[in-house]
Amino acid sequence: MKLKNVLIALAIAVVVGLALGSIIAYTSGALFGPKDPLVTASSSDVETSLVNASDLENQQKKEDRAKAEKALSDAEKESKKADQSTSEKKTKTQKTESTTSQSQPQQAANTQAAAPQQQQAQAGGGSATINVQGADLNMRAAADPSATIVGSVSNGTQVTVLDRANGMVHIQTGDGRQAWVAQDYVNG
Repeated sequence: MKLKNVLIALAIAVVVGLALGSIIAYTSGALFGPKDPLVTASSSDVETSLVNASDLENQQKKEDRAKAEKALSDAEKESKKADQSTSEKKTKTQKTESTTSQSQPQQAANTQAAAPQQQQAQAGGGSATINVQGADLNMRAAADPSATIVGSVSNGTQVTVLDRANGMVHIQTGDGRQAWVAQDYVNG
């Protein structure tokens, strides 16, 4: 009887072991899949996801690199435009200075030839004094506040008034230069 009791005990142990194993396997999802319906990825799905993520990351890097290169290219173009603009302004200034320096001898000759007219202008327009604080007053080529600057005159300089128009005064300096200045800075 002992053998029979041992066999029965062994059979009960096997049945209980199978039952417990099945319960454990079921709750862990090993036999019937996971209990959580959101966790369904297989190892091939995980590998595919990793490959897709890697592709997306590489694509994003390429796009970022392209954006950075475009921004750099745009910045270089803007820099070239700024350099060209500066160069053009410099060239215009040099041309103006050249024209001004060439016209100064002509102005001196005109001044000597116009001495009788100058005496009439002095009598008619009179003399005036430049009154500007802190900086020199711009002298312009025409009776327009945005006309080309042809020189400057310092505070306290005595000038001859030749004409007035558009809020500007046509003056002649003691050294014979003629130009237009803003009326607000001429006393007299």
